[in-house]
Order: sequence, then structure tokens, then C-alpha cells
Amino acid sequence: MTCLPCPVGTYKTGRGNQECTPCAENVTTESVASKMESDCYLMTCPLGYFRSSPRFCSACAVGEYQDVAGLTSCKSCGTIDGFEGSTFGSASIAETDCFPKCGQGLYLNETERTCNSCPIGQFKDAVSLATLCNPCPSGLTTNQEGATSLKDCSFSICPSGSFRAANERDCTECDYGYYQPLSNANIVTSCIPCPNGRTTLNKGATSQDFCVPVCPGGSAYNVAAGDCVECTIGYYRPAGINPPWCSLCPSGTTTISTGSTSCVAITVNTSFAAAALYTAAFLTATFSAKYTRAEADDLLHLCRPLGSHDDSSRQN
Repeated sequence: MTCLPCPVGTYKTGRGNQECTPCAENVTTESVASKMESDCYLMTCPLGYFRSSPRFCSACAVGEYQDVAGLTSCKSCGTIDGFEGSTFGSASIAETDCFPKCGQGLYLNETERTCNSCPIGQFKDAVSLATLCNPCPSGLTTNQEGATSLKDCSFSICPSGSFRAANERDCTECDYGYYQPLSNANIVTSCIPCPNGRTTLNKGATSQDFCVPVCPGGSAYNVAAGDCVECTIGYYRPAGINPPWCSLCPSGTTTISTGSTSCVAITVNTSFAAAALYTAAFLTATFSAKYTRAEADDLLHLCRPLGSHDDSSRQN
């Protein structure tokens, strides 16, 4: 029969064939073959702790872990994917409790244990285990992923019907013939063109539904009629896509008939023959917004200069 030393954590006080006696809970011996109960003085520290003195356990610090009980030190998280490894708190018990401390512009994907770029519209200005980036203030965004500062939130969020070109900070309305349905999207760098042969009546269209047929010169699309309608006297529209409406003739000019593509000058002429070229009906229609019927009739004999008009006026 062979006698073996009592293992660590047990002791035996006398001779004989008795079994070794286990130490009390949470204490152990320093070595094998312990002979007295007083040899059970070392603390048995649990996972996540280390024995900092014979009778005292301390928690593993942030950035460390301990997956074996009763040891005198903790293990470092080290480096993870090129970033300093750390833990969310003290007393970590496994290597899987370690995560990379992501740099500026990066947030922690806790599930994958990887660092990802902050999405557009967010930023992160610190090295940390943060799992979220900071949102930009209302109405502002960034121009790319991975923003590292609040200062990067200097680009306007464009509403539908507009776009922001790359590296531009402000929004621009979609031009005639274009539309943009997206609103508050990441980066909308252009608008969508209407199908061939169609345009929009206004800038800033938000849907393809606003694309209407391009009308021939001298006419414009009328929403109520749902078709192209000739420009009335005093209004004109050149051939082409834009502008899509009939425009008021400049001061001192008018049109001879409906459906005109350009305006002609009105000149003062005392010759009845010259004045007769303009019928009373024509003059009345042309100048009704400026003169009375009696005044329009007088213009059969003496054309009067037009007053100033708002060049921005248009006829739909």
C-alpha cells in the first residue's frame, strides 16, 4: 500500500488510513501534504477575481478577466483587431467578455466584437466601447460615414424635391423636368429626370406624378384641362422644354395672336392705317388689365405705351 500526500485544499492531522480532510469553503492550502487545519488559510477566489493577499480576493480590473478560480493574477484582454481590448466592467470571467475599444468615428458591434464606421448623420469623438454613435443635431447630417466630430454635422438634410451635390452644404431644388421623392435620406446628390417628352411645371417636384407632357411652342400644359392650351394674347412661350408655362410679354411688347412663341413691340403711331392693324378686340384683350374699354378703343387711333408689368407673371 502506498501513501500519497494530501492534495492542495486538504489536510490530515494524524497517522492512519483516514482520508484527507477538505478545507472549509473559500479557503485552501498553499501546497500538498498539509498537516493542520490552520494550513487552510489561503482564500479560494472565484472566477473574475484573483488572490491579492493570503486572505483577500480582488476583482479583475476593467480590461482584464479570470476564467480560472484561485489564481493570484488576472489575464489581460490584450489587442483585438488592432484595437486595445477592454471589458464593460470589472470581475470579468471569460475572454469573450473582452471587446475592442473602437476609435473615433467607429462604434462597437457587440455581437460581432468588431468596430464599424458611424453611419451618415452620426459621429463619435472618443475612443470607447460605445455601441452607438451620437446623432447630428436636427436638420443636419454628415457627408460621409465615420464622422469624428460634431463639426462634421454641417450639411443640410434635404427635403423631398431637392438634392445636395457632393461636398455641398446646402440643398438645391430639383430643376424643371426633374423630381426627387426621397426625404431626409443619407445623401441625395441628384434629382431624377422625367421620362422623355415630359417636364414639370415647377421646380422642386417630389414625384414622377408631376411630370407632364412637353407642349409645342406657343402653348403650355393646363392642369385643369389636362392638355396643352395655346398661350393667350399678351403671353408667349418659345419652343423647347423650359419654361413650361406661357410668360407675360415684357413691357412695351405683346403678341398678335394666341399661340405665339415671341412678342412684338408696340409702337406709338398716329397713322390710322397703322393703328387699324390692332383691332378693338385685340387691344381690349391685350390691355384689359391696364386700361378701360374706352381707353382700349382710343388706342385704335393712338397706341399708348404700356405701363410696367411684373416680368415674373406667368400663365398656366
